[in-house]
Amino acid sequence: MPYRLQHSGDAIDFVRRWKNLDFIEATRWLAEICGLESRTLGLHAQSAQAEVDRRKRNDLFAETARCFSDQLWSLAGKAAREYLHQRGFTDQTLRESNWGFSSSDQTLYTHLQKSKADIGRAKEAGILRADGRDFTANASGKKASPAGYIIFPHTLNGHVTSFSARALKPIDPNDKSRNLPGERQLYWALVSGDTSLVIVEGQADAESLRQIVARLWLCVGWGICPKRIWHAPIKSVWCTWHWIRTCSA
Repeated sequence: MPYRLQHSGDAIDFVRRWKNLDFIEATRWLAEICGLESRTLGLHAQSAQAEVDRRKRNDLFAETARCFSDQLWSLAGKAAREYLHQRGFTDQTLRESNWGFSSSDQTLYTHLQKSKADIGRAKEAGILRADGRDFTANASGKKASPAGYIIFPHTLNGHVTSFSARALKPIDPNDKSRNLPGERQLYWALVSGDTSLVIVEGQADAESLRQIVARLWLCVGWGICPKRIWHAPIKSVWCTWHWIRTCSA
C-alpha cells in the first residue's frame, strides 16, 4: 500500500519513518539534501522538543483513528455499517471520513501496545482510561450503549486533532454522545476547491452534505464556535440551526 495511504504527515515525517530517524536528525538530513545549514533553521532545544511532542501526539492520534476505522470494517462493526448505510452513507464516504467504531472495550489498548505507541501519552490525552478501555467508556458508556459507538475523528490540516462518538443504540436517547476530555474540537468536512461554508449540528449532517458536495464546519461544543466562524477563509456562510441567530460576530 502506498505510504500516503498508510500515514499522514509531511516530508519530515516521511524521512523519520523511511530512515528511522528522530525529528532533529530527519530535519538535518532534509536540510543537507536541500543545501541548507541546519543551524539556520532555528532548531533550539525548547522549540525542537515542542515540535517532537506535537508530532508524537499526531502519530498517536493517527494510530488511534486507524484502529477505530479497522473496527468499523471488521465483523464487530457490521451493525454500525448497516446503520450508516441505512442513513444513506456510502462506503466511499465512510472511508473518506475515516469514521470508526468502538465497543468501549480494550481493543484500542491492545492495538496501541502492538503498535508500540506511547500508552502513557494516550492516557494523558484521554484516549485511554486507567482501566485500558477507550474514552467511549466514560460515564458508564458501555451500559449507556451496549451496541457500541460510532467514532468521528476530527481532522485539520491533514492531522487528527480529537475524537467524538455517538452511541449506536443508546439506552437513553439523551445520553448518546462521548467526547475526549478537555476543550471540544471543531469537526470539519471539507471539499477541495469549495470556498462556501455550511454550519450544521451533527457529524452525520456534515458528512451527509459533503457527500453531495459541500464544505462544512460542524461545531461540537457550541460555545467555541461563534467567534471562530467569522474569521474563516470563506466567501459565503449558511447556518442550519436556529440558535446561531443569537450569536454575534
